[in-house]
Amino acid sequence: MDVIERIRSNVLPGTVIPKPKAKSDFIFLGWTSSGSESAISYSIPNRKDPAKPYRKYVRESEIILAYEEFVKAGEFTRGWLNTHLPKLAKEGSCSFTTIGGLLCLLGEARYEYARYCKISRNSGIVVTKRGIRDVFSGLRSKSARETLRKPRYQGLEKAVVPGNESRLDLPIGEFIALLKREGDARYKLFLNPNGDLEYCVFKLSDQEMGRKKGVYKFLLDGEMVYVGRCLDNFKKRFNSGYGKIASKNCFLDGQSTNCRLNALVNQFGDRMEIDFVVMENNEASISLEKEMLSDPRLIWNVQK
Repeated sequence: MDVIERIRSNVLPGTVIPKPKAKSDFIFLGWTSSGSESAISYSIPNRKDPAKPYRKYVRESEIILAYEEFVKAGEFTRGWLNTHLPKLAKEGSCSFTTIGGLLCLLGEARYEYARYCKISRNSGIVVTKRGIRDVFSGLRSKSARETLRKPRYQGLEKAVVPGNESRLDLPIGEFIALLKREGDARYKLFLNPNGDLEYCVFKLSDQEMGRKKGVYKFLLDGEMVYVGRCLDNFKKRFNSGYGKIASKNCFLDGQSTNCRLNALVNQFGDRMEIDFVVMENNEASISLEKEMLSDPRLIWNVQK
């Protein structure tokens, strides 16, 4: 069923078209004709005479073009409307929110940050293991001596070597695990700030979603707490990146953010959901993430 058929089937005359920050109702009146083609008709408030609202139209072909862009890009923006449907744009700014409002009524879009974003239903995560400790100890690719020669670690020699000369040829993971067991806090010098937390293993529950890309949001008790973008695919980001912490990611030159978010899932996973905004256009994903990062609710985006 195409978008026009679904609007005809699901949006009945008298339905209020959702509009961001609207102080009065915009009412869907039904189908009519505009020129030579079918069009939707809707009323907009008349501030001078509320009893006589204005009537406006959006043609079927305009809805179809907008919907095709929405499906392709994962969003519908006022800028696209102004560029590709200039005649409709000149008829009033409410044309944009009317098309967007219809998409919301179909359950396909949500208005966020001055655009209509495609909704991908909350896809859960499956946590398969919790409370994993000392992940850093598994790194065996280099010895402690070789690690201390790396540029990122060279400044640690004076602090770490004294008293450990005979142990420097141990694998680096084994070496710092030994220091930790002995209560020697110097082991932390090799790790990033989130490199010695309790982790978990998790993956996306929706395999189809894993093949897509765009913007993702972590929700805690239904409240958005973290936002990020993925320019390749969600499966790689979640199942491999966040979902299973590699030993090397615990170190100074590893992925501290992956460690931090995984540890938060370990702690709060039962209260979490992940919401996806699927977007094929990478520039649009970057732009949306940038706008969303100003939201004060994003407490997990702020490193403490």
